[in-house]
Amino acid sequence: MQITGYLNHVAKTGETPDILAFKYYNNEFMSSYILEANVQYNNVIEYKGGEELFIPVFDTIEDDSTQPPWKRD
Repeated sequence: MQITGYLNHVAKTGETPDILAFKYYNNEFMSSYILEANVQYNNVIEYKGGEELFIPVFDTIEDDSTQPPWKRD
């Protein structure tokens, strides 16, 4: 799984990294990638609204079929 680019996202009031990960990747556990791309907001639990965020775009998205057996649900 490689990052191929970034999308720009303007946060809405009440959004969180895990909400955004679910919105963009259908997997809230991928929020760490959003946090890594936006280190200036790592101490923010819930966005106030208006924050400009970078959302990594991947060549593939990990799911149970792409995970090794010990990481599958």
